[in-house]
Amino acid sequence: MIMLQIFKGVKIGALALTVLILPIAVCAEPSPAIQKLMNEPASLFDLGMHNLNDHLAYAFPAKGINVTVANYDYSRNRIRISRSETLDSGQDFAKSICETYAQEIKGALGVHDGDKLILNTIGSFFAHDGYENKKTPKNIGIEIRNITEIEVILFCRGGSVTCYGALDGKSINFKNK
Repeated sequence: MIMLQIFKGVKIGALALTVLILPIAVCAEPSPAIQKLMNEPASLFDLGMHNLNDHLAYAFPAKGINVTVANYDYSRNRIRISRSETLDSGQDFAKSICETYAQEIKGALGVHDGDKLILNTIGSFFAHDGYENKKTPKNIGIEIRNITEIEVILFCRGGSVTCYGALDGKSINFKNK
């Protein structure tokens, strides 16, 4: 009987020791690539692009392969907001709603009535939240708007229709393929 109690005590002690040591033995360090990412600071531009894409995902939820996303083209210094959608209709119908979709994007970013800015929505994505850095130029929102363009690509029967233009511009241009 005493041997059985000693055996149970040893099992419980071994189990407790294993539980204490196991987490220490399983710990791993991040790889050099992951460490580099952890040490790389994010810029306000990086944060702004992230915020812009979050806003677009909320305003225009993805449905299958239909998506709205913003990307920065470094070589052209342009932010391109692209919306793509597949329609079960012909090119005439696609062309008739392409400009409407472009106007919806503008509206979601505070631009209404052609080029009239109602809210500086897009500029706010690229700013500090809750405070203003005195070194930040006052025209950041204008600069962001000036480099932003919109592109809507509608895939339809007979090809595709693309319309595009500046965020704060009045004209929308078309391409048919």
